[in-house]
Amino acid sequence: MKAYVNHPHGGEKALAILKEMNDQCKRGNQKAKPDVRALAVAMDACAKSGLTSEAERILSDVPDMKKSEVLFNTVISGYKNEGRGLEAEAVLRRMISLDKAGLHRCAPDLISYSLCITAVS
Repeated sequence: MKAYVNHPHGGEKALAILKEMNDQCKRGNQKAKPDVRALAVAMDACAKSGLTSEAERILSDVPDMKKSEVLFNTVISGYKNEGRGLEAEAVLRRMISLDKAGLHRCAPDLISYSLCITAVS
């Protein structure tokens, strides 16, 4: 999937690979189960090819304990690039809520705020 991150249709290609991985897993091949790294790469490919809503959907499937600011920043960056400031701000607010709930790995960082400010301006 990493090869598709900067490809014009990389999001679609990464989603197809992710689907195949999930299908393999459902058929009993537990070695094909996507880990957080694979999900992050798929999210990055989606965000860079205009499929940020898909990246956010993938993020919602990641268990809260495995989420981090990097995953959220990928989604915020995608929304920024698509000119969708309100969606970027909503993701930032979700990060703040998770941090307040004790999931400090999701706390927004300088990059989160910078991306969001650019997205809404």
